Amino acid sequence: MSKTMKPHVVMLGKENRFDEKPGIHLQQTHSANVVVLATPHPQTVLQADGVITNCTNSTLWVKTADCMPILLSHPSGVVATLHAGRKGTQQQILRKTLIMLQTKFAIEDQLSAWFGPHICEKCYQVERATDTHYSLLKENTKQLYSVFEPKQVDLTVHPDCTLCQNNKWYSYRAGERGVSNYFGITNNN
Repeated sequence: MSKTMKPHVVMLGKENRFDEKPGIHLQQTHSANVVVLATPHPQTVLQADGVITNCTNSTLWVKTADCMPILLSHPSGVVATLHAGRKGTQQQILRKTLIMLQTKFAIEDQLSAWFGPHICEKCYQVERATDTHYSLLKENTKQLYSVFEPKQVDLTVHPDCTLCQNNKWYSYRAGERGVSNYFGITNNN
């Protein structure tokens, strides 16, 4: 992936000033709704769990707690942010977004994907009676490789669990309220 665009990525843990950051913000709906922005918007809050744009110098923000933030970029200038919680992941938000990148932007390779800090499988118990756990990492990795072959994408996975490292990252399951983790990506083309 020698021509991979180097977008500007920002990670802010435990912040409470979401709407003060310039750019496009996602107000998550715990769904697989993804919006494509064709024209620049200086400050917008979208009711969705994903946004894609190829507008120059656009900053896309996603806020999370224990859900997985996903940032995508391509050398053509296309960038995307996703809020991949369990519901959105089960509704195939990443797979749907990748198909949109292929159909609307003709992206077939040289994709960079970044999976941010999220609750790990060991900490993410979804059914106490049966001790069932859920892995956002495994499920989103499956979706990524169901659309792109490993050689077509450069995947980076942040190692932190939001609950295990809740001194650094906000975790809803840790009981803290009033803050979130913020992740942004800027198209610098």
